[in-house]
Amino acid sequence: KGILRGHLGPVSRVALNIGGEILASGSLDGTVFLWNMKENEMLKSAKLFSKGSIKSLAFNSQEDILAVGGEDGSLQFRSVPELELISTLSAHKSSVAAGEFNTRGDIFVSGSKDGKLIVWDWKNKKQLSATKFEDAVTDLKIHPKREEIAVGTAGGNFEIWSLLEAEQLQNINKFEAALTQVAFDNNGQRIISALENGSVHIWEYSTSLHLKTLSGHERPVESLDFSFDSKRLISSAADKSVRVWELGSSEAPEKFEMGTHRVLAVRFVPGSENFSTAGIDSSVIIWDGKDGNPIRELKFHQGKVNALSFHPHEPVLLSVGSDKQWAFWNLDSGKLIHSHRGHASQILTSSISPDGNSFATAGSDLSIILWKYPEGEPIIKLKGHEKAVTTLAFSPDGKMLASGSQDNQIFLWKLEEEISKTPLRKLEGHGFIINKVMFSKDGKALISISKDKTARLWEVKSGKMLRILHGDSTALVAAALSSNGKLIALSNLRKQIFILKFPNDIEELQDTLGDLSPGDVVNLDEAESSESTANGSENFVKDLADLSEKEGQPMTAEELLAYSAPEIEKLSTDHIQKQKRLNQLLKSKNTCFNIAEMEKLALQILRRIPNDLAAYHTLIKSSILKKDFLSMGLLLKAVDFAELETEHYDYISILEIRNIFDNLYFDVFDQSFERNGNNQEIKLSNCNGETKPVLLGKIVRNLRYPDEFLKKITSVPRMFELRDFMELAQGEFRNRMFAEIKRVMDLGTPHLASRLPMARGEQVKSIPVGILKLNLEKAQTIKNEGMTAFGLRKEGGQWQSYHSDQDNKVVMELPAGAYYLKVAGVIRKTFVLVAGTQINLSVE
Repeated sequence: KGILRGHLGPVSRVALNIGGEILASGSLDGTVFLWNMKENEMLKSAKLFSKGSIKSLAFNSQEDILAVGGEDGSLQFRSVPELELISTLSAHKSSVAAGEFNTRGDIFVSGSKDGKLIVWDWKNKKQLSATKFEDAVTDLKIHPKREEIAVGTAGGNFEIWSLLEAEQLQNINKFEAALTQVAFDNNGQRIISALENGSVHIWEYSTSLHLKTLSGHERPVESLDFSFDSKRLISSAADKSVRVWELGSSEAPEKFEMGTHRVLAVRFVPGSENFSTAGIDSSVIIWDGKDGNPIRELKFHQGKVNALSFHPHEPVLLSVGSDKQWAFWNLDSGKLIHSHRGHASQILTSSISPDGNSFATAGSDLSIILWKYPEGEPIIKLKGHEKAVTTLAFSPDGKMLASGSQDNQIFLWKLEEEISKTPLRKLEGHGFIINKVMFSKDGKALISISKDKTARLWEVKSGKMLRILHGDSTALVAAALSSNGKLIALSNLRKQIFILKFPNDIEELQDTLGDLSPGDVVNLDEAESSESTANGSENFVKDLADLSEKEGQPMTAEELLAYSAPEIEKLSTDHIQKQKRLNQLLKSKNTCFNIAEMEKLALQILRRIPNDLAAYHTLIKSSILKKDFLSMGLLLKAVDFAELETEHYDYISILEIRNIFDNLYFDVFDQSFERNGNNQEIKLSNCNGETKPVLLGKIVRNLRYPDEFLKKITSVPRMFELRDFMELAQGEFRNRMFAEIKRVMDLGTPHLASRLPMARGEQVKSIPVGILKLNLEKAQTIKNEGMTAFGLRKEGGQWQSYHSDQDNKVVMELPAGAYYLKVAGVIRKTFVLVAGTQINLSVE
């Protein structure tokens, strides 16, 4: 140990040679020092750059050579320890942020702030390849045993590239924060990534955990389960087939066709070769595992059956469905034992405790209910998730319940002694919907899979994420843990099933509960994650014309925020006082009397804080009173990207306000209700206590807003002026809106602070429009409660993301023109929408 002194300026980079005897250090003044680490003495120093700092250092493991990257974009190769110049390479236009030699020492890779990754035959001063990234390259590492490069960028991309072919091999993840460092472990089986926000991620790589990949299904696999002896795996997919895989065999799996029975969940019957399925057709079927014939059909539910759970000690099956009911069945007789309508919305998941004395259900009403078995009496209702709860799991000792949700969070609930109504821990890190949580066999770890394309391992006691077990190119859909706790099965959107071994090299995990009191909540530092969507893979087919990206890239959120800073006015805290005043008025519940002041406050707040949920709530109230349903439809979609600042607002809980918005949007604007043969009748009460029916025009209900547009107007101050769109005629609203969507998407610049809102009587240029009627019922993609994600791109424009109504259908008005339609990351249709016409499309 010792302190090495010599630099006159701050040290910017250090590197250690392969034997650990020599340390190189570079400073902001362009100087490099070489140090003898045994004697803690300086060997040599030299000022290598007259201007700029040292940005990267790398030793050659085969020769006594040091590569130095400078702020001017040049690379110098110098002898060690003399620091004599051997050669110089110049190709980067900005500072060389990272560089590394391969293990043979004949190839050097450099990454720069200019976004270029260059592979060099450095001795012959030749570029072997050059790859351009959208963002600055912040770090790179070469795999210790394979010709692969891990690359991190300032835009949060984490990718693996071929060293010699310059081909992307894997897109590990897309973070919202910049990557600062990437590294392989010594044997190349794990990758470590560090982010600018301080979080560190450990990824399984190579074949360290991977045992085999199972392929055969023609559509994505949606449910998995291991047999009791852990030797077989059963899978069900959207191709209406069930397959049983012998894990110790290389033979093809046994395939069972389900006919019209579209399976959502499949489970082995405990202690048997037989299996059970739950389907969209409202039935639960027990099947003979030998010949695939149905043994018994259990009919009770009035809608799709979402999940199945078996009692650990009795021949009893639990089913839950979209009809908001749970039901217990006697497997021997096939008779219904007990049922109950337990939730306000559909039940999505269930789990039975290990001792069989209780069970849990959860779903779209955001609540988790714990019930007594066999009485079926509720024990407690647990609330905390902000979106639908998708998965539940009891710990092996029954003292804890894990829940995962569409809000991207995992909660751990303490069940022993007095049950706490607040989660014991919140595990944050996933960037999209949680599809499955599973406790390890000893209960000390938790496995989670998500649509953010990752499977993660967490320590239960600390809530710490231990590592990322699997990073995929598409969303992960289903998972199962073998009964012996040694195998993990995962499925993705590419119809693959992966068998992984549970990691056995983790240091001894702590006991599950420790000393935390029931009310304690541990919040982890949020790890930024992927921006994946339900569209799945972004590697869509590019075999059509006009698919090149526009040269002018939109400004980043940070650039937009900088651009939108007021030109003259000084920053102040008056908006906080406005928020507090608005909170008081909302608390008073006298909207009719205070609406003018409330609307004024809300508009002022949104100019400064465009994602203020309470302000949107206020304007929705105002639009209802004014019967301004065009504005109301826009506001109800914008709230999906808004937040409630609980520091300033306490008039309502976030769960209540989200429920209000969801119900209001689906009741008024979702057209699936009428398409199912129902008559929609909307009545509103005015401030005089009179209730009158309301008719909505087609334009009101057919206008849809792309997610990218909504994100921008709710994240950048003055990006959007709501007053331009209030109380307009339908045709003028439509013309202004399509023009504004194009402006925001193409230019992405906020309005000037001095701009005045448009006059109500002012008219903009009329935009020719047509109607797209789209049916996605048969589209092979993940569907969220009947809502299917899809993308549209008008020729010459950018991709825009939308969702269908709850019946996988949508009718929407669009500007006339040529379009591309993308579903699940793949372009499925091209069409031309002629002004004044309707086009009907169906995707299978």
